[in-house]
Amino acid sequence: MRLNFLFTSAILIATASLSQADTIIVGTAGNSTLSTPTKPSPSVGSIISFSSLADGGVLSSVTTGGLTVSSPDGVQVIPYSTMYNTPNEIFDASSTGTANLTLKLSGGVNEVGVGVADDDGTTITIEALNASGGLLGTAFTENLANTADVNGNSYFAIADTSYDIYGLKILETVGNVNYSGLAIGDVEVAPTPEPAAFLLLGTGLALFGGLRFRKKA
Repeated sequence: MRLNFLFTSAILIATASLSQADTIIVGTAGNSTLSTPTKPSPSVGSIISFSSLADGGVLSSVTTGGLTVSSPDGVQVIPYSTMYNTPNEIFDASSTGTANLTLKLSGGVNEVGVGVADDDGTTITIEALNASGGLLGTAFTENLANTADVNGNSYFAIADTSYDIYGLKILETVGNVNYSGLAIGDVEVAPTPEPAAFLLLGTGLALFGGLRFRKKA
């Protein structure tokens, strides 16, 4: 009975960690000028680079490395960047200097970092998205005047304890047409769960099922 209880508890904890939407945080901005940015805490993993994208004018969306970036205003690859060591940014083509960017990942991760470039000292909202594209957890409001470096670059990370972040929404409702508007640099994502973790979970489920069957027999 005690062993059965322990396995039941372990399965419930594992299931909760995989499905529960936990607290989402925004990291502090780092210096992203012409170098790899100082990552917020906790740090993230691999970079999805925009360096392979070409400027094809204003498009409804662009896709690279398992990431799709879109906007109702259209997006454009700009062959210039002061963020990281790669040559491209993705620009929201709004004529008013505002932004409504959706970043959609091909799979779920537990942390996403993004460089945001804008000369406007305005406020943006960053939201994490779930698998269906809906809001996950809390939307965060950040004043770029307080987070940007001298070139208008900021760096943010949103994290969750579960691998349930499938993208980000970046909104800027007040813009300045006299400036270049909002663009994003390379996106960083945390590594996906190791296959061994799923194997361990599957083994636990199998053992739990076996114990239940033995008890009934």
